[in-house]
Amino acid sequence: MRKHVLLLTTSAAILTCGIIAASAQGPGTPMPGGPMMQHQDQDWHHGGMMGQGRGHGMAMRIIFSLMDADGDGTVSLQEWQAAHERIFKAMDADHDGTVTLEEMEAFMHGH
Repeated sequence: MRKHVLLLTTSAAILTCGIIAASAQGPGTPMPGGPMMQHQDQDWHHGGMMGQGRGHGMAMRIIFSLMDADGDGTVSLQEWQAAHERIFKAMDADHDGTVTLEEMEAFMHGH
């Protein structure tokens, strides 16, 4: 169960970072990936993408609640670091203090 929560948190964090990066570019900035990716990004922001356009808000709330360990409605630097440390340790399958691409991929695929 703990691994599933960490996988959900990691996936949501990666998704959120992508959304934030895309949002920060603004409407006049060319998106990598050409017109198809630009269209998909616009669909995402306007409630499209198979009806899941608001999913990033839910993902943000999930991530926030998982990181807000003391429940005070804010995430401190210590809470942020602790959450990411748990994710890192879960990915580090051989416990050598580093995460390889293979370990990250295995973690993301639930292995």
